[in-house]
Amino acid sequence: MNIVVLVKQVPDTYSERKLREQDGLIDRESSFGHVVVDEAQDLSAMQCRAISRRSEHGSVTVLGDLAQGTAAWAVRDWSVTLAHLGKPAARVVPLTTGFRVPHAVVELSNRLLPSLGVQVPPAVSLRRDGSLDVRAVSDVDGATVSEVRAALRFEGSIGVIAADAACDRLTEALHAEAHPAPARQGEEEHQEEDQREPAPAIDPIAAFRTFEAWYERERGQPFLAVFERYMRIHQNTMEQLVVFIPALWLFSMYMSAKVGALLGLVFIASRALYAVTYVSDPRTRTAGIASTGVVLIVLLGGAAIGAVKSLFE
Repeated sequence: MNIVVLVKQVPDTYSERKLREQDGLIDRESSFGHVVVDEAQDLSAMQCRAISRRSEHGSVTVLGDLAQGTAAWAVRDWSVTLAHLGKPAARVVPLTTGFRVPHAVVELSNRLLPSLGVQVPPAVSLRRDGSLDVRAVSDVDGATVSEVRAALRFEGSIGVIAADAACDRLTEALHAEAHPAPARQGEEEHQEEDQREPAPAIDPIAAFRTFEAWYERERGQPFLAVFERYMRIHQNTMEQLVVFIPALWLFSMYMSAKVGALLGLVFIASRALYAVTYVSDPRTRTAGIASTGVVLIVLLGGAAIGAVKSLFE
């Protein structure tokens, strides 16, 4: 793959930018058939016009969220961005259904929309799990530790959002909760602990080398070579499944479900044969590859023939 990066000096003044834009209208730089722009709410007017010169005769897909604008020049209405892109008549399609954020959080976010002053419709969420509890507390540190401890009962990671001034204090409180100081003991017990021999350190690299030597001595093959074969078998099978599953489904639908089931069993047996022969000696894997290929060809050919026949029935 060849990657070419074009670097052009950025104009420093408005007059230089205006002159460059006029030069572009005269020289007609090459255009693209379709341009996809993400996070477009933060595009400046000049950036939009630079994109428009390269998509004047093509189409544009613009993605963004006006409520997440972070730049000083962030727009509040998509009509402004579309006008600068040279596509003022483009259709705006709001995507109002969320899949990642729980319903309770989305409902709280919707209450903030009027204060943002942007043309964003309220959203809904497909997720009905989770909960949202808003309350005032007098001891922020203690309440944070208590809530984090309660959240540990659930799967997933935990995030604490706090003001900058409180971050260090909350970090210390959470660290103290996670790593409490040991209880005070007598001087004699401390001396006994100091006299104990430290636990032997385990070197993972040395342990792995020992395992490698044992494996090669017992099995007669280098461990990493065998591991690589298993990894390639898995990767190759995953690649075959991308073709096999839709081909099997179409063949069974248009031709014969029973024959499709039989071919599916042959495919499984072929992959097992491929795995066994590849692990023992990669040079003997031809039979497994050939039988897998025959199954895929029959499935694809039957699916194509059946699909064409169904068009004329």
